[in-house]
Amino acid sequence: MALGLTTLGQDWETLIRESEDKMTTSQITRARFKSLFIYKFAQSSEWPGGSIKDSFKIVVLKNPYLCKYLSIAAETKTINGFPVDIEYISSINDFTTGQMLYADYFDGVSAEQLFDAIGDQSVALVTEGYDYNTTMFNFIIQGNLIKYQMNRSNLSKHGIIPSKALENLATEVNEEDWKTELERLRKDLQVEKQKSAQLQDVNENLNVEVTTLKTDIQTLEEKIDALNEEIIEKRSELSEVFDRIGVQKDVYQKLVKSLDSKERELTESQKELQSKNEELETKELAIQVSEKRLSEQREQIELANEEILVVESRMSNALKLLENQKLVSYAVAIIAFIILILGALAFVNYRRQKSQAQIIAKQRDEVESQRDEIRQQHEQLEEKNQEILDSIEYAKRIQTAILPPDRIVKEYLNQSFILYKPKDVVAGDFYWMETVGDVVYYAAADCTGHGVPGAMVSVICVNGLNRAVREFGLRQPAEILDKTRELVIKEFEKSEEEVKDGMDISLCALNSKTKELQWAGANNPLWIVRKGAEEVEEVKPDKQPIGRYESEKPFTNHVVQLNDGDTIYTFSDGYPDQFGGESGKKYKSGKFKSTLLKLAHQPVSDQRALLDEEFESWRGEHEQIDDVCVIGVKIT
Repeated sequence: MALGLTTLGQDWETLIRESEDKMTTSQITRARFKSLFIYKFAQSSEWPGGSIKDSFKIVVLKNPYLCKYLSIAAETKTINGFPVDIEYISSINDFTTGQMLYADYFDGVSAEQLFDAIGDQSVALVTEGYDYNTTMFNFIIQGNLIKYQMNRSNLSKHGIIPSKALENLATEVNEEDWKTELERLRKDLQVEKQKSAQLQDVNENLNVEVTTLKTDIQTLEEKIDALNEEIIEKRSELSEVFDRIGVQKDVYQKLVKSLDSKERELTESQKELQSKNEELETKELAIQVSEKRLSEQREQIELANEEILVVESRMSNALKLLENQKLVSYAVAIIAFIILILGALAFVNYRRQKSQAQIIAKQRDEVESQRDEIRQQHEQLEEKNQEILDSIEYAKRIQTAILPPDRIVKEYLNQSFILYKPKDVVAGDFYWMETVGDVVYYAAADCTGHGVPGAMVSVICVNGLNRAVREFGLRQPAEILDKTRELVIKEFEKSEEEVKDGMDISLCALNSKTKELQWAGANNPLWIVRKGAEEVEEVKPDKQPIGRYESEKPFTNHVVQLNDGDTIYTFSDGYPDQFGGESGKKYKSGKFKSTLLKLAHQPVSDQRALLDEEFESWRGEHEQIDDVCVIGVKIT
């Protein structure tokens, strides 16, 4: 058993004995599933040094079944080298200390109460079904899968560090998605609780009915006993009456004997009638059998007559054949000669077919050999193709890892969307983000080419942007682009061949407090739709790429003051360059401006889907010609 179980910690065993028959299979399975998940989190996280004393304590609020399965597993598990102690509490006010506290939203304890209970202690709140980003480590169960999200800020405040693997596996959803999923789950759980309550009501009603039936049966048994006693008393009284009436008793007895005689006579008559009916049925059955036999005999006679007619016909034909016997002999000789000639021709044809069959068999063997060789080459090509696809898929994972996660984007740019549509598995387009104080740096970039070559260039360009901000400490977008160009050119100069690849980019630096925007662009512009405006305000880029260029010059740094309700757009050229429509022409920048102008006043959460729907409708049956990246940010 788990070590150091307190008096409070032992109460869950009593609760289980009292409620075991009320637990459904689904509830038991969920409790087991959650216990394994909680241990996984505990073993994949770090607690401050010295915060764990003699044992690692997991405190469970109002869930005795979870205590049971945590305790079973605790016999074989250690955390950070310490044995595990499981403690059950029925009220949040009973919490004193521990390394982990589990709570379920449906038990009616708010997140504020949980944080008040743990105070400044290094305690990890592992919760189920709470609102987005309100606790520390929050999860929901869907079938046999667990989705979870972390509030890294709250974990960090209490000194708890989850592993990188655990962070990477955390569900990357925004608040609206989590809220939708949570509401659906809470409804399902509420329905399950209502069904459980209804089932309990039915059981209680059945128990009441059983008790009532037992009472009724006992009453009936008592009534029957009373009636038996009353019958015995009545018979005794009747006998006494007969004794008193004397002669009349003799008359009564005669009448009874006469009635018995009539009943016996009636019974004998009924038996005689039954015997007559059985005899009649036997005779009718015999008649039916006789008629059936007679019918069969008639059919046999008819068949015999038909056979006689057939024999007579055959005899007549035989006589005619005897008359024509001589003619038949001549015919037989002629037929024999014809058969001899046909046999010779058949033998010659057989020899020819045999020779052709040998040639065909040889050709078939050659074809089979060539087919096997082609099949082997096909299998080799499939194997090579699979290796290439696996490599590209792995490249996609690497490229995805360098893109900022959705939760980070939503954390710093709450009112924003990103439409990202690679042409192939991997892309030359990418989006980038970095934060320094109150300033959020983000960009939409388009590297030379698409697919694997474009993706390789994007990795170098992302590295250049990261170094410019993190290593060289640059803060103005124009300076960042200048340094990135320098770093990218140096990387490509290492090659023995001349490399002219690079990228176009639209780079923003947005101050979340002052709403001041600094911007610089390489070939890609910045578009602003002011609140209530009827046209798009455009800030033009420098006509030069990030990469080697004959007429290099420093990039221009633009400063724009934004207001609440303004929307800013950065993008690559994939969207306006897409062919489609009835004439198969490019979408073009003018049409793209009109589309964004119409969408800018829609909720930002809807703009991405509407923009994607417009793109797919325009593209129709045409192939996507380039990667697409569009970023929209509404100022609030």
